Amino acid sequence: MSMKPAHLWHRQMTVLRIAQVGVRIMIPPILLGLVLSGAYVGQAFISSALFTELLGSRDKGTIVRLLIALSVFLVAIPLIGIAKAYLLNRIGLRLKVNLRKAILTHVDRRGPMRMSSQRAGNLESLMVDGVEAIEPYYGTYLPQIAITTITAGSICVWIGTVSPLAGIVLFVCAVITFLIPRVWDKVLAEKGQEHWDAYAELNSDFVDAMTGMTTLKAFGAANQFGKRLAKQSKELLRSTLTQLRVSLGETGASSAMMVLGPAFALLIAIVEVRSGNYPVTKIFFITLLSIEVFRPLRDLANAFHAGYFGLSAADQIYNTLSVDSTIPNTTQTSRKTLPESTPATIEICELSYQYESATTNALEKISLTVEQGQFMAIVGGSGSGKSTLLGLMLGFDAPKSGTVTIGKTPTAELDIVSTVSLVPQNPVIFPGTVESILKEANPRASHDDLLQVLSVAQATDFHAEASDEEVLAHRQKAQQADLELMIEESGANISGGQKQRLAIARALIRKPRVMILDESTSALDSQVEKRIITSLRKDFPTMTLILVTHRMDVALIADTVTVLRKGRISEYGSPDGLLARKGEFAAMVDNSTGSLTGAKETEVNK
Repeated sequence: MSMKPAHLWHRQMTVLRIAQVGVRIMIPPILLGLVLSGAYVGQAFISSALFTELLGSRDKGTIVRLLIALSVFLVAIPLIGIAKAYLLNRIGLRLKVNLRKAILTHVDRRGPMRMSSQRAGNLESLMVDGVEAIEPYYGTYLPQIAITTITAGSICVWIGTVSPLAGIVLFVCAVITFLIPRVWDKVLAEKGQEHWDAYAELNSDFVDAMTGMTTLKAFGAANQFGKRLAKQSKELLRSTLTQLRVSLGETGASSAMMVLGPAFALLIAIVEVRSGNYPVTKIFFITLLSIEVFRPLRDLANAFHAGYFGLSAADQIYNTLSVDSTIPNTTQTSRKTLPESTPATIEICELSYQYESATTNALEKISLTVEQGQFMAIVGGSGSGKSTLLGLMLGFDAPKSGTVTIGKTPTAELDIVSTVSLVPQNPVIFPGTVESILKEANPRASHDDLLQVLSVAQATDFHAEASDEEVLAHRQKAQQADLELMIEESGANISGGQKQRLAIARALIRKPRVMILDESTSALDSQVEKRIITSLRKDFPTMTLILVTHRMDVALIADTVTVLRKGRISEYGSPDGLLARKGEFAAMVDNSTGSLTGAKETEVNK
């Protein structure tokens, strides 16, 4: 869909404001660009004077002075060009840094619950390649417009003092050269948008393929997905070539006018010399300076071709960041820290939430209280609202209605990071030693603290299959070996269960007031899971523990159980009380027990 030029210009200027690149920062490179253009004009003028002198009196002193002046310009021009490039690079660097900060702030502001609806590949391509594509347009093209306008206009006026007709013709040719790309603007914008969409889609699918390669291989879908990527690659190639064809058409028309302008000026000069309007030596002046009229226009065209792809990215950045005004601020800056003397009681009152683009609420009037030190299990089927409820507890988004407070402080005002630790089902483990991973979570943790959390999380058997008998024989050395173990990216060299236990230890080292385990023990057997929970409650008795689980035998040891169904609390109470009611929780326990019994009987029969 095409936009009006005024609307497009507003979007471009909005992105420029977001990047904090104003007129003041553009003035130095513009001034230096004018100095560079002046140096080129001076070089052309000295050259014309030198040719005039060589055809005239040939005074040696004058020729020497002109040669010295020409040498000064020849040395100064590249130096001024370097200085100009440096200033333009500073603008580009500032623009890229600020835009990427704005996008990261946007991601933080939206939070995980809203960002889950967007593909990671789209954001990655926008933040990396999109911002890179924008730099030439804003950092070079816009300043060059001012340089070109002033330089070309001034030279046309100067030439007009000798030959008014030549000055007018050159001015008209310069204006046409400047306007030619505008004829292609709409087409280039449309083709550029197609190119950007094709690139972003391919990049997103490629990122998905890399992160989900295990799943693709497991389901035998790698070849099929590869064909999809190949098809998208061809579409990207097609859009790229189409865009290049349109661009080459504009380049050819502009280049032709840049050649015709000086040619017209030369013909006019020859005619006027033959008419006796001025001496033949003025031909050098008009010819050499007419070339300088189009030098800044050529630089402008080069900057435009380098940056017009960024127009599509600028539009995407505008669309991405403009929604911030409607999003509650979920960032963690300038928040209150919950005092140690204040109980970290979680109170949820009439809480409702609806995801973007959804037609129904994911949560509906949830009211719940979790006292400090309490162990609560949250159970329910897929889509019942468990993860949504946890996200609102963590302040990942503002509810549609209702409130969530921890220690009587709304989560929107609380420094959640210092109060709550979350361990998801699929934790992200960054590469490094076990000790460095834990230290990153809490740099002030002592050596004993590290060993304690590893012990509580049952994360002390990473070397259980090692052949080093000394490690297995001496517990102290084994503990140190666990700390020194190098973990690869995403925990590739440890099992899923070990990764979950390490994630629990990493969350625990921060000594949170509230610990949330979101299916984070799914890769462990129930006995290990029970031992971890028992250790958590023993070593950290005042810490509130919230566990989302599908395992009913683990839910049975909780203080309270919350059963969710279709975004509502269907049951709440102690496990024994809920079993006595013979309701939904009791049915879930019966089904779970029956499944386990059936599995054991099958194993015996085998």
